[in-house]
Amino acid sequence: MNDKKMQNKSTRPLIIIGIAIAFFLFLLNLEMMQGFLGSFIDILTPFIVGFAIAYILNSPLNFFENTISVLEKQVDQKYFLSERIKPTILSDGSASFKSRSDIDQIIARPLTASMHKMHRACQDNYFSDLYINSEGQDRPSERMTKEELAQLAIRKLTPKEAFLLQGFPQDFADNAKMAGVADGAMYKQAGNAVSVNTIYAVLYYLIQNRIIKE
Repeated sequence: MNDKKMQNKSTRPLIIIGIAIAFFLFLLNLEMMQGFLGSFIDILTPFIVGFAIAYILNSPLNFFENTISVLEKQVDQKYFLSERIKPTILSDGSASFKSRSDIDQIIARPLTASMHKMHRACQDNYFSDLYINSEGQDRPSERMTKEELAQLAIRKLTPKEAFLLQGFPQDFADNAKMAGVADGAMYKQAGNAVSVNTIYAVLYYLIQNRIIKE
């Protein structure tokens, strides 16, 4: 018994010294540790926020099969492209940059925070009246030239449609508009937002396959 007590007394200082050394090393590398933790938190934040939004909403999320499920047939004229800007939007690029600028996408292109600036159709989403009114049955971009497409009525997404594509509730954009939030600000918010549906789907897959536990 006495031997055990003596052994405990002899190892206790070593444990204290070891803890002190570990704490000292932690303090020396505190800045590096803070940077690592900060980067780790930055990576997790979108997932945490998306999950929190999905949890708070506590209602069925808006899942859509394609863009036609979101697009409204009657919208304000201000969302339609002017005759002057259509050729630029439909252009496949310039001499130094080429990319297919297709409209009437069945699956929407990723939304960007700068979509209010109206980039070419290779980056942002634009839709013709023919596509919308035919409920996706007629895609003029498949049979018309750029010059012929420029003769059609073409519009961009409305802020409400942008939020719907991101999985937000039907009345989210309506409430923002009633509160006086400008279209430009809503486009930025929709482009910066984490897709609620995507986060929900990822978490659902991880939980269903027991990769993480509820």
